[in-house]
Amino acid sequence: MNIYHQHKAHTNRTSASAILHNGQHVASVTIASSKNGEGRLYAYAHWLGKRMVRGYANGSGYNKEAVALSEAYQENLSKAKDSVVEAPEALFWESLSKDVGEEWADKLLANGFAVCRVC
Repeated sequence: MNIYHQHKAHTNRTSASAILHNGQHVASVTIASSKNGEGRLYAYAHWLGKRMVRGYANGSGYNKEAVALSEAYQENLSKAKDSVVEAPEALFWESLSKDVGEEWADKLLANGFAVCRVC
């Protein structure tokens, strides 16, 4: 198997996005889905320089990415109780905080972030 097939086999169920604010890379979001799309989906959110957090969602028939990122937001709240969160980091987490049926990237775009898919 050549290197391109190996890469595709390892990344075909994973997407990674660089999150930019004012042209600067400030955060990353990675989504890892199950083989058939119906199992557990994991979402990782990482504001650069802070702790990475993970959320997950099971099942099918709804926007699992938004649910998993909302859970990651809750995980961030529990880990960041004593730290100060300022803009634009606070806006990043607020954008991911609610699962209201919107695409997670659209919520970030609406709040002035750029979302660049890298994988």
